[in-house]
Amino acid sequence: MKTRLGVLLTAAALVLSGCSGAVGRADGTTTSTSAAKSSKAFSVPCPAWDPAAPPPADQALPDVTLECLSEGSEPVSMSGAPPRPTIVNLWATWCAPCRQEIPLLQEFAQKAAGKVDVLGVVTADSASAARDFALEFDMGFPSVIDTDSVLMTDLGMQALPDSVLIRADGSVANVHIGAFSSLEQIVSLVAKELGVNV
Repeated sequence: MKTRLGVLLTAAALVLSGCSGAVGRADGTTTSTSAAKSSKAFSVPCPAWDPAAPPPADQALPDVTLECLSEGSEPVSMSGAPPRPTIVNLWATWCAPCRQEIPLLQEFAQKAAGKVDVLGVVTADSASAARDFALEFDMGFPSVIDTDSVLMTDLGMQALPDSVLIRADGSVANVHIGAFSSLEQIVSLVAKELGVNV
């Protein structure tokens, strides 16, 4: 997968602006969120991806299992097959374009419910900051935690946010570098690349 997408991702990342993939903020301060600490738990469970039915390795996401942001939910085997076509969105609380994009993904997730899933990947960030953020933004779609940026690194991505469109068989249909600018853009790309009209 890395060899097929590496050149495209690197070139696109240099052209498009986004957030640095390094842990923490660009100014060197620690990762944080503006959300007040809450005793309420983020409780959107992660979907069960089937690790027993992976697509060929060169068409799949990297073979990594990531913990769900919702405590008590099962981890997700990212190289397996999701229940439905899925937008896998890499994001972080310290990433300004991510913060602007999350409401669009939330709107899409509601519109596409039962047809296309959205799965966030908290990248180079802490679970506690991400949970506070998810509560602040009232996120209705699940996320997994990739503190060490394994997925981002293996895919050769250079900045956040990025999205990967996954078919129901787990194969990668498209990689979208940078933030989505509108709900219509997401709907159009899903129709084109995943063949699902929402």
